[in-house]
Amino acid sequence: MQPIRFKDLLINFTTEFDLLWSAKDSGVDKAATFWRPNTTADALNSFSSLGDVIVSDYRTINNRKFVAVVSEADSVNGTALRAPVDFNLVWKNSGKKVRSECSVWKPVPPEGYVAMGMVCCIGYDKPTLNAIRCVRADLVVDAYIGNPIWSDKGSGSRIDFSAWDIHTPDVQPAEAYIAAGTFYGADSWTRPSFGARPYALRMELAVQESTLPAPPTPLALEETEASSHVCELPWFVVKDSNLTPLEQLHQSPIYRLERSDRYLPVGVGHNTTPQGKTFNWTARKGEAGDSSVDFIAATGIEFAYEWSPITRPVIFSAHLNKSFTHTAQSAKGWGTSTSLEVAAYVPASQTIAAYVVRSEYKLYRQDGSQLAATVSYTNGDTVYFSESTAQAPEVDEPAPVLVPPVEPGPVEEAPVTPPGETALEITPHDLIDDTFFS
Repeated sequence: MQPIRFKDLLINFTTEFDLLWSAKDSGVDKAATFWRPNTTADALNSFSSLGDVIVSDYRTINNRKFVAVVSEADSVNGTALRAPVDFNLVWKNSGKKVRSECSVWKPVPPEGYVAMGMVCCIGYDKPTLNAIRCVRADLVVDAYIGNPIWSDKGSGSRIDFSAWDIHTPDVQPAEAYIAAGTFYGADSWTRPSFGARPYALRMELAVQESTLPAPPTPLALEETEASSHVCELPWFVVKDSNLTPLEQLHQSPIYRLERSDRYLPVGVGHNTTPQGKTFNWTARKGEAGDSSVDFIAATGIEFAYEWSPITRPVIFSAHLNKSFTHTAQSAKGWGTSTSLEVAAYVPASQTIAAYVVRSEYKLYRQDGSQLAATVSYTNGDTVYFSESTAQAPEVDEPAPVLVPPVEPGPVEEAPVTPPGETALEITPHDLIDDTFFS
């Protein structure tokens, strides 16, 4: 299993647990079992637990539940993790109906660190300080109390107790937040509010980029080389109907969302007259077709907005980089295609070509197989131009291109550029959205 690295913290997942305590025959109204994450597997022997787990049934959770475990990227001098300095008692099942003693403890983190979960014990003694690790505060975000997991109603214990799961908050672009899979325990049956400070782990959704070359010259016939942008996504943020979550973890822990960019011709203006001309073209911008709808349904990944799990084994929130998804200015291009009007002033005896950028998105598993259909998006925020003084044809027509060009609009006469002034004056504009200038 390939761990996720965020700064100097390594994050991995275990699906193996050791049973600590069962509420069976304890008189409680609702079933519960308490478990400890197991990190004895070879791939996880350097990882530590962030807290124990409570589930509201008596079935085994091995290979059914996923819990985050953590390790130092620098095993010698790392500062990402620290042991708690103490534990405070939250609950013990002392009372008339006790058959087997159990207690729950809240870690006291050192200064600058936070506790991500609580520790369950057989008996009423404090757990050892090595039972879990606390995480440095810059590696986490504030989370919030989610749904109730279990309460000890009916147990007859002198202290009331309830366990709650932890949900991730809204996420910033280019990041993902992960709930560790632990629980928040309270000494009452009501939802914790004042003083409750649950946390979620942070990670980056970094994009590796390559530069798009200059647009081709107006008379060039060859297709330009594409630029690629790659965002690696952890397995738990991707829905994959061909793999179970356990298979995802082991076979495709990282998915690659690739974006390839190419120039899409808008039009070519050949001015063979002794006077300047203004050429006008109409193109389309936004999503080409509605492939993103099928893509989202197949993968759960949103291009324009953040997304969270519906039936995933890990609670998370994720948001792609806005420049990667062309949503830095607006998200309204996704799911729609609108017209883009472009005008270019072409001096006498010159040729100018206008281009926009077409992006194609493809999602790959770790074995290289593609998941879901390819999604195409044309960015209308920027129009690119190239010019040439080469001999042009006698008639104004689009130059040959490798993708279907947009037919040029009506040609309008423009005054000759006075001596000493700029020879090229270009005014791309959009009749639907805000005006763009290049």
